[in-house]
Amino acid sequence: MHFESYIDPIRQCPLFDHIATEDLTQMLTCIGARVVSYAPKIYIRDEEDIIEDVGVILLGHIDMVSEDIYGHRTTLVRMGPRELFGESFALSDSKRSTVSFLSIEPCTVLYIPLQRVLHICSNSCPFHHRLIQNMFYTLSLKNQQLIEKSAIVSKPTLQDKIWTYLNLEAEHQQKTYFEIPLNRNELADYLCANRSALTRELKHMKEKGLIDFDKNTFHLIKERKQ
Repeated sequence: MHFESYIDPIRQCPLFDHIATEDLTQMLTCIGARVVSYAPKIYIRDEEDIIEDVGVILLGHIDMVSEDIYGHRTTLVRMGPRELFGESFALSDSKRSTVSFLSIEPCTVLYIPLQRVLHICSNSCPFHHRLIQNMFYTLSLKNQQLIEKSAIVSKPTLQDKIWTYLNLEAEHQQKTYFEIPLNRNELADYLCANRSALTRELKHMKEKGLIDFDKNTFHLIKERKQ
């Protein structure tokens, strides 16, 4: 596998922090990594698939989605460049996925065999220990994302969910004017809400002077009374 054409997006991934650029190709070859590109709207991993590799998104965005027996789809989290997916299942005993992963746009993924990462190779590569440290740090950040999603969708009303989501986005971006990464359909999906109900609630919050927005750009105007 030739990684040279992907070296820039690979180098930007936190998973490879503090690993010299000249060592990356050697390391990726040593652990048996591979790069795969996908068209948009493709299920790149299905529920019930056996997952043994950790995916690192180099280009594009991927949704982790769950579907009920009626085919209703819920977006659990949207992931973009430099983020991991599939690691929880690759670490489990069964390695069987309980969710699906859907490409939102043309995307490129670097796949890394997890067992090759967790076990020190016979070559005693000096950067292997750093890769393991980076892996666990990245996993902890991913866990925080899932905790945030749980905190949002557990709110009792749709307005509570919207307000919590927007406040978390404002905190992450450190500003009261900010752009969210989801369109209206995707946001409704993420909040486990109906698109029409979401539109009505956003309009209601705007009329109350809580928020202002133009498409995906939002402004938190004043604190909401509980």
